[in-house]
Amino acid sequence: MRDKQQGTYFRYSSTDTWSIAEVASDLGMPIADVFQKEIWQKAGTASTGYWLHDKTGRPMVQSGFSATAQDWARLVIYTIKALKGEHGSCMQSYMKQATSAQIDNESKRIGSAFKSYGYQTWVADFRGKHRCWGYRDWE
Repeated sequence: MRDKQQGTYFRYSSTDTWSIAEVASDLGMPIADVFQKEIWQKAGTASTGYWLHDKTGRPMVQSGFSATAQDWARLVIYTIKALKGEHGSCMQSYMKQATSAQIDNESKRIGSAFKSYGYQTWVADFRGKHRCWGYRDWE
């Protein structure tokens, strides 16, 4: 949609997530390493998570992460605590912004169950409750 002003129209693009990872890597902050240190370990996970890699050896951050059900639950708990401010006010502020509607999703095909998109995540309104990924209410 080149006729739309940037930031006014939602178009799902997994290459946006890939681009973020590429820029971080070029700045010396490989996203998988940052995730491991800043989120995975702090979430108290019990197992090893796995990233799928492309043919160049880079993690497929837009679609390629696997974890046990228990560790996904630990990540959810970590996220809830971050939204409540238990990981500091900076993280809380970021998480609240990231999980708030940044742009409306008008697509009837992609993410049709979700009203909007935040920072790299779907945001929904289920039964009048604001939810990110559909996991919990935080307001």
